[in-house]
Amino acid sequence: MKKAMKNYSKLAMVFFAAAAMTISTSAWAGTENNNTTAELRFVGTLNALPSFQLALNNAAAGEFLVVVRNADKEILFSEKLKGENISRLYKLDSKSFDLIDGTTFEVTDLATNKTSTFKVNKIVKEVVDVTVSK
Repeated sequence: MKKAMKNYSKLAMVFFAAAAMTISTSAWAGTENNNTTAELRFVGTLNALPSFQLALNNAAAGEFLVVVRNADKEILFSEKLKGENISRLYKLDSKSFDLIDGTTFEVTDLATNKTSTFKVNKIVKEVVDVTVSK
């Protein structure tokens, strides 16, 4: 019985320590004042071209520079965007998925000169489904 109580007290201490770390981490998460959240998602293939959606979730109107580079750091595309809550669809002119590996999207807020960089990595998975029927 005494050994079981020791185990429960150790388990309780670990639980409270984990809870305290979680609470303190969430308190620190909101300290940075960042009005712009950039998100890049792989949409799929449209007309056999790999397509990505860039969403800039900025509350106030702003000006941004978007630069798309290939793996060799050559500029594929560049544009300036103005406005709020901007969403763009980018189709990479590459019929082979091997060529998009290493492509980067750089989004720079021209007011603050903060740059968010997104790197495209290709992961190949093989899925084999086996079914048995009677």
